[in-house]
Amino acid sequence: MYPQKYCFHLLLLLCGLVPFAAAPIFSPQIGVVIAQTKTQPKSELILQAETGLSLAQEEKLEEARQIFERTIQAAKQQGDNDAEALSMTGFGLIHSKQKQPKKALEVYQQALKIAEQDKFTATKRIIMTLIGIEYYELQETEKALDLFQQILSTYQGQLEPKERVWLLESIGNIYNESKQYKQAIESYESIVAIYREIGENFEAANFMNKIGTIWRDLEDFPKAIQSHEQSLLLLKLVDKKQVTSKDIQTKESKFLINLANAYELFADSTQDSTKNQKYDKAIEYYKKAVPIYQKLAPAHDQASLYGRIAEIYSKQLKHKGSIDFYQKSLAIFQSLKDNLQVADTLNYIGLSWYNLGEYTKASSYYQQSLMALKLVDSKKVSMQEIKRKESFFLLNLAQTYNQLSKHKEALQTYQKLLAIFQDLKDNLQVADTLNFIGVAWTNLGEYPKAIEFYQQSLSVLKTVDDKQITLKDRQSKEGLFLTNLASTIELLGDSVKDKTKYSRYEQYEKAIGLYEKVLKINQDLNDSQGEASSLERIAILYRKLSKHKESIDVYQKALAIFKNLKDAIKVADTLNSIGVSWDYLNEYSQAIEFYQQALLVLKKVDNKAISLKDIRRQESQFLINIAYAYQQWGKSTRNATRDAKYNNSLNFYQQSINIYQEIDDQPGEASVLLNIAKFYTEKGKHQEAIEFYQKALTIFRNLKNNTEVANTLYEIGVAWDKLGKFDKTIEYFEEIITLRKSLKDDSNVATTLIKIGKYYSLKRVSNQRQIFYSSKALDAYKEAFIIYHKLNNMSGQIDTIKFIRSAYISQRYYFKALETHRSLLLVQKGKKINILEIINSPISNYDKLLEQNDSNKTNIMIDDSTIHERFPNSTVDQITNLLVVVNYGNSEHSAKALDYLSLMHMFTSRKREVNKTINIDFSNKVNFVTHIPHPNCHKGVFTEHFPLKRIKTDFGYLRSHIIGLF
Repeated sequence: MYPQKYCFHLLLLLCGLVPFAAAPIFSPQIGVVIAQTKTQPKSELILQAETGLSLAQEEKLEEARQIFERTIQAAKQQGDNDAEALSMTGFGLIHSKQKQPKKALEVYQQALKIAEQDKFTATKRIIMTLIGIEYYELQETEKALDLFQQILSTYQGQLEPKERVWLLESIGNIYNESKQYKQAIESYESIVAIYREIGENFEAANFMNKIGTIWRDLEDFPKAIQSHEQSLLLLKLVDKKQVTSKDIQTKESKFLINLANAYELFADSTQDSTKNQKYDKAIEYYKKAVPIYQKLAPAHDQASLYGRIAEIYSKQLKHKGSIDFYQKSLAIFQSLKDNLQVADTLNYIGLSWYNLGEYTKASSYYQQSLMALKLVDSKKVSMQEIKRKESFFLLNLAQTYNQLSKHKEALQTYQKLLAIFQDLKDNLQVADTLNFIGVAWTNLGEYPKAIEFYQQSLSVLKTVDDKQITLKDRQSKEGLFLTNLASTIELLGDSVKDKTKYSRYEQYEKAIGLYEKVLKINQDLNDSQGEASSLERIAILYRKLSKHKESIDVYQKALAIFKNLKDAIKVADTLNSIGVSWDYLNEYSQAIEFYQQALLVLKKVDNKAISLKDIRRQESQFLINIAYAYQQWGKSTRNATRDAKYNNSLNFYQQSINIYQEIDDQPGEASVLLNIAKFYTEKGKHQEAIEFYQKALTIFRNLKNNTEVANTLYEIGVAWDKLGKFDKTIEYFEEIITLRKSLKDDSNVATTLIKIGKYYSLKRVSNQRQIFYSSKALDAYKEAFIIYHKLNNMSGQIDTIKFIRSAYISQRYYFKALETHRSLLLVQKGKKINILEIINSPISNYDKLLEQNDSNKTNIMIDDSTIHERFPNSTVDQITNLLVVVNYGNSEHSAKALDYLSLMHMFTSRKREVNKTINIDFSNKVNFVTHIPHPNCHKGVFTEHFPLKRIKTDFGYLRSHIIGLF
């Protein structure tokens, strides 16, 4: 808008009353001097009209009106058209002062007609200029523009330089407002030329800077940079007698910041290797402005400048540099007690630490930002803005907790976030936050709860007002929420341990249905990338459902889209996935064909999209898949080509190793060495397997990957056992335990002990050797139990008691097994007992007797006191049941015997009467009478002569009663 004071100053200037230093349209800082010919004589009426104009400027409108009425009347009588036109112009000015632009325009046009009767060019220019201003006030910019251009062309020879500047700037500003930037630049360039011609370089520099900002807004950054550089050069030419040093430095700092900003935006838009160089130039010019700011700028502006430098360091991923400058900014804001800016800056420092992977430090700064926010004066900042800031900081904090795997803390933070958005009644953000809470529950493995929140997020999304979100964004969010829901249902299916798998398959089918909805959304959005991703997820689920042909069909659809998108990386990945599905179908030739296609595509990938190292790593993975396919093909082959397939497998494994060595990927190389070792293990070539395990072990030791060191030591130990070198097996197993203990990793020590114990327990050798292995297993289990007991890990303790019980059974210590079993039942019921004392108690006399008479085929006599010593509450029935166990313990049915014993224990523990008479007969038969419920006997006494083969079947029935006990 035209400043009102300017209109008056212009008018007085044109009348030759005052030296003029007011501003033209849009540019209050530029002076204008438009003078009438000084030698032109002034009549008394003109002088009176000028007095009226001064009064009008002082808002003494009534006094001014009276003067104009007198001068107009007198001018008409005297025929003084110039005085009449000027007085009429004064009436227009009064209307303009009264915010009546239409009336002002009408009066100015009347004045113009009067002025046109004579050759009063100066008065005519005054009126034409004021008419242009009123046109602008009425937003009739085209008419204003035409008038200014008409004045400029008509009176070119009569205009003073600064009058031309005024008109050119007004024309340029109108062009700028109407987004005709090139024409605006032409006007401003003309102004620069005028100022340079009259030696006013300070003003020339100002307009050159303005040209630079327009080029910047047009995103023509090279021209913007050139213009800003020229503005700085012009500033150096300024006569210091005309402009103070302070004003020059102030302008210099502004121009430096504009130049830096142009370089920054240029870098933002650059995708080539020069990006960081442009950021460096931006930092250079921002830093040049720093000493001037420190000297002349307010402290708040200094802090903001440090923040801008910090932001560019962040863009360069130089986060430590970013932190340094944010800290400088923070110190100033803290000294100013500007808590809102303190909170913001603490948050930015947190983001920098987050990007450095220093999540603990990041969380600390986010928490500090939240504390600073609480100190913000709600009288100066609205509560709504404070709540918005808080929500932003909480979101950052929650994401950091996720990175720290502190999912409970993340969940609590998201819940605070939810409360804020619910309070603000911002349903869009409520829906987003419910989705985040779902993610947190997913990370905690609480899939049903996660599913509940995803469903809530979808419900709330439906309530979001259409004014708050576009249809496209609504569909995108719905697709995201459905994807999260589907993936969590998929994870729920993965977690199902039901042997029938019906529940697992049901979850997979649900997930497919949801992914199909996402697929439809992506199709509606014309999001080909999203469509292909949905197809990939569906294909994976079909694979999990063992529907491999359906999986292949869906992958083929995804493949067609990726090919159309010319996404070579995804094309290669999808071809590889199709190969995997053929692998599952045991169609190894087809699988290998697709793996090889994937390799061919990968070799053509532009390494601008992905690093060469990543391409080579992917290539190595495809080679491993080919190797494994040949390995499996060889296993299934029974003809002369078997060895050739095995050789191909080894060849491709070796090619993979070569790549990993080339890119110095030691973990990858070690993984392939393990594959080769397992390959030799499958072929029974344990010596060769050990050789490759040892190579992998060397790498894992160098990498200090103790988990893999322990795993590989275990495999080497097993391989030596297969070669009959059990002493070396023990040596490697003991090294694992020593390693774990040296790391003070108690939990993993216990896990390793259980693993070793299981290995000993599963050995199938002669009876005497079996007892030895069981003894070794028992030692490992006991040590593991002690660790779990120390860690107060009840789940680990219960699992270990089960393993200990099994080890006692294998050693034929049935009393001890039963005692351990009873302890387990009590623990599971929440009873507090001293299990360590039970486990470490000596073997009973009866168990020793069994051990001594292990091969004896005669009756074993035992008196009641032996049993009551160990089981004070035992009955005679239980004593006789133990004898059954002994008998079966000496046969191949020992496991069934313990089942039978446990069943007896179950009945007696439930106070159910069991009457039994057992006669031991070692001629492979057992005679007994029982009242145990049986499918063939609902009432009365059931008597039968059972051969051992028949007992196999009936014990299956007995086992069904105690499945949960073992």
